[in-house]
Amino acid sequence: MERETDLSGRLAAKLACLETISALTKTLVRFARQQKTKGLLRVLAKRGQALAELVAINDALARAGLAERRATPGLSPLVAQIAALERKIVADNQELTHAAHLAYQAIKAGMRGLQEHRKMRSAYDLQGITWAGRRINCCK
Repeated sequence: MERETDLSGRLAAKLACLETISALTKTLVRFARQQKTKGLLRVLAKRGQALAELVAINDALARAGLAERRATPGLSPLVAQIAALERKIVADNQELTHAAHLAYQAIKAGMRGLQEHRKMRSAYDLQGITWAGRRINCCK
């Protein structure tokens, strides 16, 4: 009985950690779509800490024994919630990757446009031409 409550506590901690990761992933997707980079590193650091915590919880669950978790009938709804949340996080990660790629492409296209504009301005630079007299259209 004590082992079952310990196992359920660990599974509850894993569920809470997964919910935190899911929320942070959704925040990252929103930041990527809006091309906001100001809070991106802070959110990535929090997500990294949550992932490290999840790894520690998974190690503790592996040491407790996966067969015991499957054999306990009272924990099956919690295990099903965890599995559904893990699938949702995988889908959110794919969405994050796609949004980040689109933001990268937009930034790359913007930078290419700026570079082409700079090239065109430097090609038609009229700074070195001396104007003769008072007429605008007379140049030497």
